Amino acid sequence: MAKELDEYKASVVDRLINLNENEKEIIKDLYGTPELVTISKVIGPEVTKALANAINSISGNPTEKKRGLAARK
Repeated sequence: MAKELDEYKASVVDRLINLNENEKEIIKDLYGTPELVTISKVIGPEVTKALANAINSISGNPTEKKRGLAARK
């Protein structure tokens, strides 16, 4: 089942990345709104995290935190 979930998350990210610019702006505008919070409750934390990472990616705001020595400035 984990493999299917990973494949589904990857397909969601691919679909988001392949939206046209207008559609991407609509998704970015939803970020943090009550509507997207409600959708996140329905789709669950696994898909929500993948979606949030993809939205941040298309927004130019990577969410991955540096760890270890890479975290030092």
